Amino acid sequence: MGPATLDHAGIEALVPHRGTMCLLDRMVAWDEGRIECVAAGHRDPAHPLRSRSGLMAGTAIEYAAQAAALHGGL
Repeated sequence: MGPATLDHAGIEALVPHRGTMCLLDRMVAWDEGRIECVAAGHRDPAHPLRSRSGLMAGTAIEYAAQAAALHGGL
């Protein structure tokens, strides 16, 4: 079993994304069937996926993909 929680640096160690493209701030809980992560960067005007129109719906897929990658890494 892996760690109970992870900060941004711990997440970066387990997913292929780095810096601002690592969108998850914290992993607060997980087990074999689920993962719970926290992200607040969606509010940042400098978000790496923000367009002139804002964050598009596809951005949610990237958040989910990173959470899935983290879950697999754990």
